Formats: sequence, C-alpha cells, structure tokens
Amino acid sequence: MSEVGQPVLVARGVTLATRHGRVFEGIDVSLPRGGLLSVHGPAGSGRTMLLLALCGRARVSSGELAVAGRTDGPGLRRRAALAPTGGAVALEPELTVGAHERERLLLGPAPRSLDDAAALVGLALDRSTHVADLPRVEAVLLAVALAALGEPDLVAADDVDHGLGADDLERVGAALRALADAGTALVTTSHDPLPYATATLAVGTDGLVRSSPVATGGGRHEKP
Repeated sequence: MSEVGQPVLVARGVTLATRHGRVFEGIDVSLPRGGLLSVHGPAGSGRTMLLLALCGRARVSSGELAVAGRTDGPGLRRRAALAPTGGAVALEPELTVGAHERERLLLGPAPRSLDDAAALVGLALDRSTHVADLPRVEAVLLAVALAALGEPDLVAADDVDHGLGADDLERVGAALRALADAGTALVTTSHDPLPYATATLAVGTDGLVRSSPVATGGGRHEKP
C-alpha cells in the first residue's frame, strides 16, 4: 500500500507500439489515493489499451509504471483491480449477482463484503437477479463493487459510459467519486470526460495525449 501523500499510480513516458503502429506514446500520470482519472476519447483511440497498461494487464514498449510502489507484473496486478464493466472485460449476462460474488470470492481475499461495496456505490443488491436483467447503470456499479472487494489501491473501469444517458452517467460518476473518497484511486475510460473526475487525459486516434493528467491531490471534486 502506498504511504499517505504518495501517488498510487505513477507512469512516466509510457508508450505502446505494435507492428501495426503506435497505440499511445509518452503517457505521464501521477494519481494519488482518492484521485479519479478519466481517460477519454473516441473509439479506436487506444483508450482501452492504455487502461489495461496502467493497471498492469498489458505490457508496454517503454516507460516506467508503478502502482502502490510495485513495478513488477504480478505486483501491479495484485495492487490494481480491473472492474468487468465492459470493453476489456465484462460480467456474464447469464449469471446472477450472487454467482458473480461467489466467483469473485474464489479468486482471493475479500476484506470488503459485497454488501458494503454495493452500499458505497449506491447499489441495492438482489443476489438472485441475472446480470442480463440489470439496467446498464446497475451492471456498471455491480462490476465496480466486485472490483472493490479486495480493497485494491487502484480500480480500473473500461467503457463506463457505454449505453448510459446523462442521468445514469452522473450516477456512475458520483458512485466512483464515493469509492475514491473511501481511499481508492480510480482510472476510467469513456468517450467524454467523466463527471466528478479529479484529472482527465484526452487521447486521439493518433495516440497523442491531449491534456495532462498530473494530479497532485485527492479529495472531493464537484461536478462543474
């Protein structure tokens, strides 16, 4: 766990290039505990691959990356949780809420209960409900709650705005802000900036960073 006042997520010059070309280049991030970074841009901008890289799920070509002081692959993955919000990884529609909970508990320690995590993000639980029957906004919140069970230093959530209207996106932003205020750092991807973010990083289809996401303080950030 990172010390108080120290950034949870640090990236310096992070670059990913494949044989097909550059995905992103020169990404710099300093995100503290309680910070909420919104990576936003159009489809095909590399935002999902950047998210996966920042949480240790994709290997980069160059640059430095640390989560809670860990720089090795296994350490990064232990410190960072990837929420199954869609895009990179998703919930199974045919499974119930309770089945997803049981599957998560098989993966490792869960110091936070699903009831507590759901309450934190403002979700009323019915473990008998199938994910396919949940409104999209509640599926997103369930995915985030499941990712929060292990009390990770960093939670990453891809494509959080997919299928959501303005009111639902506001609800998701407020829920993630509440989780951040409880001591977690978060990184999300979306087409437009997420409400309540403390820092934003805009990417274009050429993989270039459009704004700097250097965040030096956590705490509550009110929606403009």
